[in-house]
Amino acid sequence: MKDKIIIIVGTNSIHTHRFIIALLPIIKNLIFITNKPSQKNDFNIPHHDIDFSLSNIMASRQIGKILKQYSNENLIIHIHQANSYAFHTIRAIKKYNIQCTITLTAWGSDILLLPNRNFLFKQMVKYNLSNVDIITSGSLYVTSKIYELLGNKKNTVKTINFGVDEVPSCIDLSQKEYIILSNRLHKSLYNIDKIIIAFAKIKHTNRLINHKLIIAGDGILTDTLKNLAKSLQIKQDEIIFTGMLNHSDLINWYKKAQLFISVPNSDACAISLLEAMMYGCVPIVSNIPANLECVINNINGIINQNLDELDNDILRAINIANNSQEYMQLVELNQSIVKQKGTLKDNIGLFYQKSVDNTQ
Repeated sequence: MKDKIIIIVGTNSIHTHRFIIALLPIIKNLIFITNKPSQKNDFNIPHHDIDFSLSNIMASRQIGKILKQYSNENLIIHIHQANSYAFHTIRAIKKYNIQCTITLTAWGSDILLLPNRNFLFKQMVKYNLSNVDIITSGSLYVTSKIYELLGNKKNTVKTINFGVDEVPSCIDLSQKEYIILSNRLHKSLYNIDKIIIAFAKIKHTNRLINHKLIIAGDGILTDTLKNLAKSLQIKQDEIIFTGMLNHSDLINWYKKAQLFISVPNSDACAISLLEAMMYGCVPIVSNIPANLECVINNINGIINQNLDELDNDILRAINIANNSQEYMQLVELNQSIVKQKGTLKDNIGLFYQKSVDNTQ
């Protein structure tokens, strides 16, 4: 594997960064092609910046010129997301006749949402899936949808989650605080407004005197969400907007939080859910297939059936956290589930086993 050249194509985001950092100890020749200049990174590898928007008609030519610099018989190109990143890159590979193995990691939104926007987006996703050697997804549900999009094509699809960084040997529940943590992006997809409304409903009926709601992350709706919290008269010390957190700070919040809440309309198996389960948070999640692969209602978490009743689900989760025996059983079960999903270090080998085999 030392003689392989691996080019990662993806957004300059925490998810791609974690993937690259996990690769660094085992891959000598690693290159990053991304959408904007790197600011603060935890790695130092050659990187190239490209505008991956569909409106950039020069993107495939720009990518192709980069790929030609590294082209050889041992080249692996790993694309993150089956959207314009894959579309431009695959077109560049074909245009410049780059000899390589192509791995495509499809994110949940690429498969569950993008094809439904319109006919052209659906055709783009199908084109991307059909023109790579290996496809990976983070959940069985997303994998099933990939097969639907592929139709009769027999591409290799592997269900491999990114995995968590590590599983702590034990959780000290005495260190937990009265904290409810939400750390999804501030986009309509993730229903952060519904979480704030549910929290306010509980606070105003004096059913949650001591708890605080931590809203991590950011996005296009951040200001709207802050204004919502003010309009609902939630005290500033009861709801805290942290902004986007680095991974170590986020882990500290997992360690302190009793509850983790994530209720998107659509998702793959989210790393944030696995991390919350790993660090002993009682998960409250939406009733979507990927979440049902990790959480069984009233056994190792709460499945929300109706966003208008989210306040009751929060109270149910708090009752679990307040029962030390039930809480510990939940934590032990969730850690065993996360271990089965694998750590990022373990799963990196799975991501590349097929790619390396295909280049032999």
